[in-house]
Amino acid sequence: FIAVGSGSQYWVGAPHPAMETIIVVKLDSFGCVVPGCQLMGLSEMMLGLEDALLAYPNPSTALFTLVLALPPELETTGALRLRVFDSLGRLVADQHLGYAYDQTIALDLSGEPPGAYHVHITDERRMLTGARLVLE
Repeated sequence: FIAVGSGSQYWVGAPHPAMETIIVVKLDSFGCVVPGCQLMGLSEMMLGLEDALLAYPNPSTALFTLVLALPPELETTGALRLRVFDSLGRLVADQHLGYAYDQTIALDLSGEPPGAYHVHITDERRMLTGARLVLE
């Protein structure tokens, strides 16, 4: 699904008179910005942490190394968790990560078919960061 909208500042005293904002949001059939959100039970997503998770080699034939580097000032609720979803939104891996903001994680997807996968790092209430993986 694609949702579009706009907003204008044409009222008296507007901070930026005549400014118009265009909004475009691409969602999957479950209303998720990222695949698998309907299975996580989370309704919040952190913004600005897109570079906090590095995956290599990417693409890979089976084994990925994930390097998590969350900012130390980030406040989280509970332990961190890694979840991997296939392109249809099915959960294919779920791993408890503990409380460390900086860690290297070995991810083995050797039992999965080739395709695109989405990895999410979450705490107990929101998705913090993620990456797209390509399995050859």
